Order: sequence, then C-alpha cells, then structure tokens
Amino acid sequence: FFRLVAVVAQGAKRYDVKMDLRKRLDQAQRDLELKEAVKIQNHTRITVDWHAKSELQAHTHVRRRREKIMKEEVAQAATELRISRRAKLKDLLTKEMIEYKEELKTKGIVAIPNDYQH
Repeated sequence: FFRLVAVVAQGAKRYDVKMDLRKRLDQAQRDLELKEAVKIQNHTRITVDWHAKSELQAHTHVRRRREKIMKEEVAQAATELRISRRAKLKDLLTKEMIEYKEELKTKGIVAIPNDYQH
C-alpha cells in the first residue's frame, strides 16, 4: 500500500513538474509576447512623438513666415499712411496759406511772398 502511495505520489510529482514546466513555458511565452507588445508600443509612441514635433516645427515655421509677412505689410501700410497724411496736410496748409494771403490782400495788407519758407 505504501509503495502504491509512493508511486502515485511520485506520479503526482511528475505531473506537477510537467504542469509547472508547462506553466513556466506558457508564462515565458506570455512574457515574450508582452515584451514584444511593449516594444511595438514604445516604437509607435516614439514615431507619433516624432511626427507631432515635425508638424509643430512645420507649423511654427509657417506661422513665423506669416508673422513676418504681416509685420512687413503693417510697416508698408504705415509708411503709405504717413505719406498720404503728409500730402493731405501739405494741401491743407497750402490752401490755408492761399486763403490767408487773399484775406490779407482784401484788407490791403502786404502778403507774404510765395517763395517764403519756414
């Protein structure tokens, strides 16, 4: 009886060893699959980060170029506005001077010569 129990126990140990070995192999296979999945995920994350940075740099470059163009346009518009204002002011002052001379002339006062400059 003891011998039968010993053989059964020994068989159980072999069965347990086979099960342990199978479990270990399964666990090793799952570990390998998990490592491969992590490796793929890391590679994907790195690729996505690279694309995001590339797009950001491209958009930054485009934005800077647009800002530069806008600054140049604003500077050009300011220059044109300054020129236009000066021309209008000169016309206004010229008209006022003519009216002033005519007013002086009607009153009989000596007018300022045309070539007089400040």
